[in-house]
Formats: sequence, C-alpha cells, structure tokens
Amino acid sequence: DDLTVRKLKFGLMKSLTVNLIYLKGMVNKDSIQEYIIAPLLGLSKDITIRANIIDDVAENVIRTAEVNVKDNFEDLTDAIIKGNAIILFEGFNRGIIADVAQVKERGLEQAISERSPRGGT
Repeated sequence: DDLTVRKLKFGLMKSLTVNLIYLKGMVNKDSIQEYIIAPLLGLSKDITIRANIIDDVAENVIRTAEVNVKDNFEDLTDAIIKGNAIILFEGFNRGIIADVAQVKERGLEQAISERSPRGGT
C-alpha cells in the first residue's frame, strides 16, 4: 500500500489548494473520484478562502456517507490507516476525513469437518 497525495487547486484564480491523502489499495478509487474530487473541482470559481470553508466543504460538498472534521493530527493519520481519505486545506490546521474505505470481500471458506470417535462395545 502506498501513501498517495493528490494536490487540487480550485476557486478564483486557483487560489485554494487542498491535498487529498490516502493509501492506495485501502480506498475505493471510484468513490474518491465521484464523491470527493469531482465535487471539489466543480466548486464555483468565486469561492474564496474564509474561516468556515472547511466546515462548508465537509457539510455541502463532500458526498461520502461519513464525513468528519478533525483538528487532531493523530485522528487524521489514524483515519488514513483505516482506509479513509483526508482532505487538508493549505493554511488551515484542520482536516476532513471522508469514508472511502475499500470493502474487502471474503471468499467462502471450505468447512472443516470434524471426525468424532465412535464408541465400541
């Protein structure tokens, strides 16, 4: 699994920069594209840097089922390890955790038959 950092610029004159960070193989790439990258890049060009932009993006832009805003670096790194993506805005000390964890499908396991000893007379 490789740590991936994708830099995205948007807003007026591309003034907003975010870093999308996740572990390859732990995330669903289609979910990242559809629920994080496309909505971010689709933001209007007149969006500006403001104090509440992280909360606005978390509540109104990111479309994953679970979204959290954290300012604790340990929470953010734990989220990456668990298969989530984090979105960090340059110039801010908070980040967004988006649930895009890849669901691992388990194959059917062969049943192990136990032999029971038979009693004799």
